[in-house]
Amino acid sequence: MFNNPLEIIASLLTLIAVLLNAKQSVWGWLFSILGTILYIYIFSEAFLLGDFLLNIYFLISSFYGFYAWKFKKIIDKSLEITRISTKKLFFLFLLAGINAIFLGKLFSTYPQANLPYLNGITTSFSIIGQWLLTQKKLENWLFWIITNIFAVGIYVMSNLWATAVLYFFLLLIAIKSFWEWKKIVCKKT
Repeated sequence: MFNNPLEIIASLLTLIAVLLNAKQSVWGWLFSILGTILYIYIFSEAFLLGDFLLNIYFLISSFYGFYAWKFKKIIDKSLEITRISTKKLFFLFLLAGINAIFLGKLFSTYPQANLPYLNGITTSFSIIGQWLLTQKKLENWLFWIITNIFAVGIYVMSNLWATAVLYFFLLLIAIKSFWEWKKIVCKKT
């Protein structure tokens, strides 16, 4: 069941990354970079095309997240947890849904693609969630909650058990972090 040491290491690195990011530690991005590099390989081997491509995006955005959290705060002191408008949130959810359908259709054209439509959902919602996280937007956690719910199922069906357990814990962390970040935002207003 948990027989892939590389997957276990990638899962632990990713768990540490998310825990540190939830606490607003810039060092979470460095753990994210390491875990993401391992997951690029793992998902290519599992034929999860969306997750493979998504982890390339995660790698790039993790470098940006490290830069933004470490240096942007020093330059303009504006990188604090903030909210997006309800209108923008609705637009982003709509965009994620439409993009999920598009990606599912695209992934399904590859004969070896595993669970293309479910993978389209996690890919689409992860892209937006990750971007919002790099900007310290409270609503990033809503996108991660949706992503993690679907991801647990995908990884169980793909026999990536360590990753399924990871995403279950990431779901719990996302729920907890949403409420913690919301308290911080509410204190500011």
